[in-house]
Amino acid sequence: MKSKPQRGDVIQVEVGEKPADPVTIRLAGHPFTYLVKVKLTDTGPKLVELTMIADTGHAVDYEMLRAVPARMLAYTAAQHLDRLRSARLGAAPACMQFAEDKEPPPTGARMVALAERAQSLGLPVRPTVAAQLGVSKTTVDRQLKKAKAQGLIGPLPKRPSPKQRDTTTK
Repeated sequence: MKSKPQRGDVIQVEVGEKPADPVTIRLAGHPFTYLVKVKLTDTGPKLVELTMIADTGHAVDYEMLRAVPARMLAYTAAQHLDRLRSARLGAAPACMQFAEDKEPPPTGARMVALAERAQSLGLPVRPTVAAQLGVSKTTVDRQLKKAKAQGLIGPLPKRPSPKQRDTTTK
């Protein structure tokens, strides 16, 4: 049973055919359609273009412009682009990959690569890497600490990903 979307929940996402096309996002309770282009960086996705299209009878005023959840829009767009890219390649998206029983134990370089990928998509690093490798969060912490001491990875963000409920993937 689906719960009723709350204000700010992602209710619709459309990704264009070409990589240069913006991602179209609708949020519950917002009288706008957001067209978003993002750039993946090592600190997470960043908006490079944002267009707001007001619904009929509404206008974009300064207060509404200040209330735009830009960070959440960037993370949502990046994650949906990753899902689409993975679907076209026939692979599971980074946020949905899980370890298989017969995989070799994680190497530091592989764990660092997965951590950087999760970070660039705006996913929570420890739980995502742990799920992908089939290890505990404690193991991930220990391995990432070693990698950081060896200079293989920089500091990971302490700021959590924005809270979002994506009703389009259920």
